[in-house]
Amino acid sequence: MEKKYRLEFNEAQQSFHLDNYTHTEETNGWFTIFEYCTDLEFKVYESFVNRKLEKKKLTKEYLLECAGEVKRFWNNLEEYKVEINEKKEISCTQIWKSKYSDIYYKVLQMSEDIVEMCDIDNIWDCKEISREELNEHFTLEDKFKDKTNGRNKSY
Repeated sequence: MEKKYRLEFNEAQQSFHLDNYTHTEETNGWFTIFEYCTDLEFKVYESFVNRKLEKKKLTKEYLLECAGEVKRFWNNLEEYKVEINEKKEISCTQIWKSKYSDIYYKVLQMSEDIVEMCDIDNIWDCKEISREELNEHFTLEDKFKDKTNGRNKSY
């Protein structure tokens, strides 16, 4: 499941903040744009906000207007059953979690079409999977976190 944040903006600082709900909202000059926002939704929103600006100062009014337009955009995509997904680059040593169990796999090597992975807790559980199927059955761990906690396991 994709992590959600509260998207906030501070006009004085001209800065966005993806809050993980640890701060009190609407304080210290910050105002909420979206209560629940994924990384991908933020990237789409930020691209929309910056589409016609020539280094102008962002205002609360403008940002909230853009938020309404982006919400309509997402609703239209949903109505037409269109999805936008972030392209994930696959590289060796990345950790991918199975969508069906609590098993983590480390990417060992790749070819043009095939990814070879190994369970980080059971080196005998290795898989070869197509690049297309990888995103269908596995989730890339945040920031490619190494679930071996720094231990260098050799496979």
